[in-house]
Amino acid sequence: MSRGALGALLALLAITACAHRPVTPNDLVRFEPPLPGMEDIWLTGESSGRLAYRGGCFRLEHSTPPGDVTILWPHDYRAVVRSDGRRGVMDTEGNVAFAGERVRLGGGGGSEILPERVVRRDIALACGGPYASGWLRF
Repeated sequence: MSRGALGALLALLAITACAHRPVTPNDLVRFEPPLPGMEDIWLTGESSGRLAYRGGCFRLEHSTPPGDVTILWPHDYRAVVRSDGRRGVMDTEGNVAFAGERVRLGGGGGSEILPERVVRRDIALACGGPYASGWLRF
């Protein structure tokens, strides 16, 4: 491999590695960690639709089932932003989904009532329901 090709490859890898960065502080609407002695339990239904970011919340639009919902993410997920400003969500293994993408999420629900143990509850209330749990399926 020539020096020029190697340099171009390294530059491409560097740019790709910096494609998104965590939002600090993590402002993602998500469930609180479980209380001591309790375990995480996640619904395993599937919803698909277009991920949208509005008013500080991610919504799953045109989803089947249950219809448009505000997503409540697992407590250990992070908000990220791409270099072009588009918001996304990242799981603990580094998988990322960005607003505007069609996604398949695990989870479930669809209640108009917001659970009590939610980080950024004020934002979730402002975004409105119905609310559903969601996790990235990769």
